[in-house]
Amino acid sequence: MLSIFGQAFVKSHEIAASKANKVRWADKNPENVLYLRQWDQLLPDGFIFLRILRDPLDTLASLKEIGFHKTVPADFADKVRLLKNFLDVGEAYVVENSERSVTLHYESIVQSPLTTLEYLFSWLGETFKPEVLERFSLLERGEGIEDPKVKMSQNIHAHSIGRWRRDLTKREIYIARSILYEKNEISSKRNKYFPLSFFSIK
Repeated sequence: MLSIFGQAFVKSHEIAASKANKVRWADKNPENVLYLRQWDQLLPDGFIFLRILRDPLDTLASLKEIGFHKTVPADFADKVRLLKNFLDVGEAYVVENSERSVTLHYESIVQSPLTTLEYLFSWLGETFKPEVLERFSLLERGEGIEDPKVKMSQNIHAHSIGRWRRDLTKREIYIARSILYEKNEISSKRNKYFPLSFFSIK
């Protein structure tokens, strides 16, 4: 089934990229991290894994707000377990495939988009053009299957950094810490995914 439907999925992306005169295509879907082995089978010539990490508490606040009832568990603890699984699987893949994996942080993207994208383009071996920061919201690009909140803003902003402070309850923060962090990480207040603000609960 993977060889049939998977190859059809890849072919549809290749056709879309060709029609848009693009030399490469990407599939932005958080669930892809769970199927990286299958992607290896579908793309035997290899692919680049772009991992974007974000403060786990902000990620959970976003999941809590957006719902996605068909793909995200309703129970908050189960949301945390889902996130932990995504993080663990992604980390394992990056460790095993460091030569074709690159990690960016959401916070860097929204606070320093120019610098962050220059780094990414350089890593990809592409020439960076500042206009990519201006053209992404043009009406001529149409709409895709994306976060519905993207329509609420036409500019890159950092308003959602630290949103967990207003959107999560103390109990939810406790649950998140208990599931995401190992005991040694709790005592040292560091985490391999996001060591900065995860413990600054106010």
